[in-house]
Amino acid sequence: MTKNHITCPKCQTQISIGDAIGEELRKEYEQKLISSLEKTRAEVDAKIRQELERKSKLQLEALAAMLAIKEKELLQAQQNELEMRKQRAEVEAKEKRLELELLRKLDEERKALEESVAKRITEDYHLKIAEKDKQLTEIARQLEESKRRAEQSNSRIKGDVFEEDLRAFLKKKFDGDEIEAVDKGKKGADVLHTIFYRGAKIASLLWEAKNTVTWQNAWIEKLKEDQRANKTEYAILVSKVLPSGASGNFFIREGVFITDDLEIAYTLAYTLKMHFIQLHEMRLTLSTNDENLKQLFDYLSGTSFKQRIEVIVERLLKLRENIARERAAMEKLWAQREGDYQKILLNTAGLYGEIKSISNDKLPEIAALELDPSSGAAHEI
Repeated sequence: MTKNHITCPKCQTQISIGDAIGEELRKEYEQKLISSLEKTRAEVDAKIRQELERKSKLQLEALAAMLAIKEKELLQAQQNELEMRKQRAEVEAKEKRLELELLRKLDEERKALEESVAKRITEDYHLKIAEKDKQLTEIARQLEESKRRAEQSNSRIKGDVFEEDLRAFLKKKFDGDEIEAVDKGKKGADVLHTIFYRGAKIASLLWEAKNTVTWQNAWIEKLKEDQRANKTEYAILVSKVLPSGASGNFFIREGVFITDDLEIAYTLAYTLKMHFIQLHEMRLTLSTNDENLKQLFDYLSGTSFKQRIEVIVERLLKLRENIARERAAMEKLWAQREGDYQKILLNTAGLYGEIKSISNDKLPEIAALELDPSSGAAHEI
């Protein structure tokens, strides 16, 4: 080892003393430089950190201020929203109250209008029905009058011919009796048949001839009136048409003999004539000493007693018919009133149900309009 060199204790390398001192100085300088740099860097970092902290603090303060403003604005907005919701709720509640009041008023007005319209419609309907009925009645009357005139003209011709045939037939069959035609327009049917026996008048028959296509029950009543007016024992109606329900060619209705066959009519008249002859002979055989008995027999076998009994029986039968007719009319009226009652009850219950539904079941209960759970029907009122 020379004087200008030293050995590195670590690596045993020979190092020049000049170089070693220079290196050491360099390292020392570098160390100082590094320390100075680090100090400068630390100072710079501290300044930067301070600046950053200052700026961050300012930013945080600004953000805090902004946040406070935002929170204040949010709070105000929430308060505004709450106020708006409150106002909206009040408006909606007011609208609902107004709507409910309006609905109630509309229901009242609708009910009044319906009643008014129903009343007006009913009045108009009844008026129109009455007018139509009047028109139809007038048309029907005119048609019936025209038909009656036409039928009258036709029936008069046919009736006259049939009446002539009947009179000729009776004259041929009963040549010993008196067969008279009743004058037109005079009460007394068509033919008055007076029965004679051994020159004495013993009885009389009243004949009516009808040659039409339709039957009329009024013929019987008229013929009976004519019979009473002429005081004949019996009345016989010979008609080409018989009433519906008639069985056979011969029957008796209200004391009037009715047939559509001239031969049957002859047999009937001949039988009646034989009956009158027998009564006449019995009357002749009574002793003149039994005058009261003879008078009683004459009365009981005479036309007057027979007609009085017939009138009494007819009035009783008509009284029974009137009672039956009145009973049927009352039952019909009761049924109609029951129907009106049911309609009123159902309409009232329906109206109550609609109003109750609109008010969300807030109406008070009306027991009479509630359904009976056992029958499903409304209680009787």
